[in-house]
Amino acid sequence: MQKTKICSFFGHRDTSETISENLYQTVVKVINDDNISAFYVGNNGAFDSLARRSVTRAKADFPHIKIYLVFAYLPTIKDTFLEEKYDGTVYPEGLESVPKRFAISHRNKWIVTQSDVVIGYVRTSYGGAYDALHYAENQKKKVINLGGQNAEL
Repeated sequence: MQKTKICSFFGHRDTSETISENLYQTVVKVINDDNISAFYVGNNGAFDSLARRSVTRAKADFPHIKIYLVFAYLPTIKDTFLEEKYDGTVYPEGLESVPKRFAISHRNKWIVTQSDVVIGYVRTSYGGAYDALHYAENQKKKVINLGGQNAEL
């Protein structure tokens, strides 16, 4: 049985809608070129929302792909409304023992470890999205940064 290949996303929480088409085309490309069949996304800002919408759009042509929301904090009742937008949710084991202020960075490292490909939108050389892409490169993951040349990883 073939291992499920996973793609994840990391980008700025204030990312503009203008990257939507480029992000969608990149999702389609990794499905075709890298045989990606599962996508991991967070729920911490505009880029995560754009990523979810791009994968959902791609499901029309690739119904076999799945998208999973990966929580940084223990899910609450109010989080259940999110589940209808995803094929499932994940809460990484052991994350409950991490201090809350470090939960997102620990979750991001867990996501990178699971991933074969990482798509990002990073235009700065600081912040959580930058750290996640930098970590992915150090882990020898395939990294696609749609943020251009402004951010040296």
